[in-house]
Amino acid sequence: MPPGVSGIGRTLAPLVFFRGRSRPPGSPDNEEHKFPLDQVAAAQMVLDRAAPLGVQVEIVDVNLRDLDRGIVDRYVGPNDVLPVLARADGQRLVGADDFTPGAVRTFLLAA
Repeated sequence: MPPGVSGIGRTLAPLVFFRGRSRPPGSPDNEEHKFPLDQVAAAQMVLDRAAPLGVQVEIVDVNLRDLDRGIVDRYVGPNDVLPVLARADGQRLVGADDFTPGAVRTFLLAA
């Protein structure tokens, strides 16, 4: 997984939001990430289904300090369970349980 996403919020690509494990204060954002396995599996499922459909997807770690908080606040609610798959039209899949192969494919086809 990439440590960050450039140009986020200036694209209409679907976004997958997830939370990397907390880093100690002062640690660099580019240090090796450790991601919860359910979120990694959900993000990988999205990427695996997006490629054959020709859909570009951006992966976003909401714990990155230099991330534009506005884009996270727009698509991820305070009580949402991550990961979240979001489209520019506001539609979302929330929580790893929503990330089934069929639901992800249908979601991406509508992107």
